[in-house]
Amino acid sequence: GLMVFNHMGTGGKKSQAQMRKVIIINYLQTTYMIANMDVPWPDTLSGLFEFQGAISTIGEQLLNPVCELQTLPAAELMYSKQVGYAFVLPLLGTCIYVVWRSAALLLGRSYIYRGPDGQSPSLKDGCTATMVFLMYLMYPTLCRQAFALFMCKDVGGHQYLMADLQEACWEGRHMLWVLFCSLPQIVLHVIGFPVIGLFVIHRRKKVRRHDHDKSFSGLKQISLKNNLASSISLFKFGMLYSAYAPHRWYWDAVIAFKKASIAFVTSFVSTPELEVHWIVALMGSF
Repeated sequence: GLMVFNHMGTGGKKSQAQMRKVIIINYLQTTYMIANMDVPWPDTLSGLFEFQGAISTIGEQLLNPVCELQTLPAAELMYSKQVGYAFVLPLLGTCIYVVWRSAALLLGRSYIYRGPDGQSPSLKDGCTATMVFLMYLMYPTLCRQAFALFMCKDVGGHQYLMADLQEACWEGRHMLWVLFCSLPQIVLHVIGFPVIGLFVIHRRKKVRRHDHDKSFSGLKQISLKNNLASSISLFKFGMLYSAYAPHRWYWDAVIAFKKASIAFVTSFVSTPELEVHWIVALMGSF
C-alpha cells in the first residue's frame, strides 16, 4: 500500500533513491528464493531469509493456511494450496478493480477521466498500476508455488513428494495435479508475466514510433524515449522499466528470468550438494 501511494504521489517517475529501492527489492526477492534450497540453514539465517521475504514479496509470511488446516494430510493441503494460488490473482484483481471503481463513485469522478489536458493519470490507470505492483511483488511466490509439486525426494529408488513422503511422485493423482495445475501455472505465471510485460512496453514504444513522421529518421530514438517517459506510461508500467536506461527497457524480464531459474533449480535438483553448485553457477552466469 505504501509503495502504491508513493508511486501515485510521484506520478510514476523514479528518482535515484527510488531506483535503489527497486535494486534492493530484487536482491531481497532473489535471496528469499535461494533460501528454498534443500540446505540445513542455521535458524538465525532462516529467520533472516523469512524476514527478507516478508518485506519484498507477498507470500506465506502474510497468510499461511497450514496453521489452520493441520488436520488435513500434507499432500491434500499442498494440492489445496496449488488451487488457491492458481486463482489468487483473478480474485485480488477483482478486489482491486472494485476498490478503484468504488473510489470513482465516492469521488464523483469518471473512472477514465485524465484531466483537462488528458495527461493526468485516471483512476483506471491507478487500477492498472496497482495490478502491476501486485504482480511484481507476488512473482517470486508464484514461481515457487508453480514448481512446488516438482520437489520430490528419492527414497529407495522411488520419488516421493517432499511435503508428504507418503505421496508418490509422477503417478496417480500427483501426475494429474502436475499436468492440470502446475503446468498451467508455469505457463501463465512464470512465463506469462514477463512476456506480457515485454509485449505491453514494446507495443507502446512501437505505436509511438509509427506515429512519428518517418521522414525525420533522426527522431526515431527520441520518440522511443519520449513515449516510455510519458506520464501515463510511467504511472502505469514504470515499475517495469523506469529504473533502467532507455535502451535497456527489457531488463526487468532478465531479472524475472533469473528468479524463475532459481525456482526451477531449487525444485528439480534434489541432491543438496549439487543444488548448491548449480545455484552458484547460475548466479555467476547472471
